[in-house]
Amino acid sequence: APGTSGEGTAPGTSGEDTAPGMPEEGNGPAWNAIQVKLYRIAEVDAGGAYALLSDYKSIDGLKGLEKADSTTTAGQWLEWAKAAAERAVGTRQEDGTLQPPAAGALEPDESARITLTEGKAQGTAEGLATGLYLVWVEPVDTDYYRYRFAPYLISLPNNYSNPEDGDSSDQWIYGDNPDHPVYVGLKPEREDRYGDLVIEKKLTSYNETLKGASFVFEIKAVKDDRL
Repeated sequence: APGTSGEGTAPGTSGEDTAPGMPEEGNGPAWNAIQVKLYRIAEVDAGGAYALLSDYKSIDGLKGLEKADSTTTAGQWLEWAKAAAERAVGTRQEDGTLQPPAAGALEPDESARITLTEGKAQGTAEGLATGLYLVWVEPVDTDYYRYRFAPYLISLPNNYSNPEDGDSSDQWIYGDNPDHPVYVGLKPEREDRYGDLVIEKKLTSYNETLKGASFVFEIKAVKDDRL
């Protein structure tokens, strides 16, 4: 069924821990929290078939989602997630700013705050109705880096059945049992943050008959005792 583990999995549906590369304490001032927004984009019936909600039904990039099955590739799920994110929150520009959708940004159905506790970053969203959800994570800035998170889709209920593991269970998990939550692993990408450099030179004297002057500066930067 859609959203289970394997090639047809909606990205990020298995595993308890967040992926490597998450912002850590000690990287400049410790980050306070990662803000996660959940948007319900489709209903799901007892057979695992999706029906897009009205805000997403006319989106060209979501065509074919309602016919998704176990053969749907992870790459296709990712494309659908990007299309859903563009409708819900907007399009990321080259400079990192977010261009809101023409029809206006949508309100999330639920949100969660992921905080760092004992070296593990985790948070919880509760009270969700069954359906297909877009997971959207706000970028996180530290002194030196910006962390961006890929949007993706996750199904509720879900299961962690693995065709290659004969002992794995295909039981549907609704997340209403604290011992059997639906896990979501974030997918961060880290990029360097660059600041602006302004050089000001004060001239105590200047011969205007030279019609201009050129100056050469040598700049050295040191980070963590490295030149």
